[in-house]
Amino acid sequence: MMEELQKRLGVTDYVQGLQTPGQTASEVRLRHLRLTLALLTRSNSLKRWVFKQLGEMFYQLMSAVLD
Repeated sequence: MMEELQKRLGVTDYVQGLQTPGQTASEVRLRHLRLTLALLTRSNSLKRWVFKQLGEMFYQLMSAVLD
């Protein structure tokens, strides 16, 4: 049941960086570091997008108030 759920969600042990049979600790660590870097990159992209949207909304609000 748990394996089927992991497959459907795409969150397998491999994706999580957990050690699976036949892997060295170094391979697991490298995969975990890559995943962390990817998540940080996405997080930073999301932050930039949110602040851009907020800036545009603030500009529109100030333009409406000052007109």
